[in-house]
Amino acid sequence: RRLRQGKGFFTIERPRNLKGVLDGRGEDVAVLLECMSNLAANELFLPSGMRNALEAEDSIKEGIRHLEENSRLLVVVTNELFSDGMDYGPDTLAYLEVLSRLNRAVAARAGGVYEVVCGIPVAWKGEKP
Repeated sequence: RRLRQGKGFFTIERPRNLKGVLDGRGEDVAVLLECMSNLAANELFLPSGMRNALEAEDSIKEGIRHLEENSRLLVVVTNELFSDGMDYGPDTLAYLEVLSRLNRAVAARAGGVYEVVCGIPVAWKGEKP
């Protein structure tokens, strides 16, 4: 949080349920959602047990639409968890599938998509930084 102070972002660190998080803030806010990977895990793996994957995904998509509609800028941070070549159990595979679908959906809607490798931003969509 200290690293982000004074940078003009309203940082969301919310484990679940993004809908309604900006109520009363107005549309002139820039939002940094930190991070999609944690949000997906929290929405999928509830204290009561594993939730239906599509329900978790839909909840997150609805929350992101809410953030888009109620802010002037939305930056979503996610992690690349897909290239380690490991075999995982069914619950972890379900999580990775949800996260990959969410990442693709957000990237498709985004004006810019950037990957940071060793501190160097790589533009996959949009203007180079």
